[in-house]
Amino acid sequence: PGSKRGIKLTCRSMGWFPEPEVQWRDFQGLRLAPASETKRIEENGLFHVESSITVNTSSRADVSCVIRNLILSVEKEVHISMT
Repeated sequence: PGSKRGIKLTCRSMGWFPEPEVQWRDFQGLRLAPASETKRIEENGLFHVESSITVNTSSRADVSCVIRNLILSVEKEVHISMT
């Protein structure tokens, strides 16, 4: 009773330079706050990023993870749809 059920989603990517920005977005494109986020520099000098979010299973669970390099105008996006 009173507990929320959820699914943890993790978005992970490596090989970025300079440091990228990670965003979670809902089905309307609105930004969602991550539960956790880590960024580290690998031995080769490139960035490894990992971000997680917990999605409530009782609500509409269409989310996207977007990793962006604003300087180079590079963006990678993955869309997750759970029904």
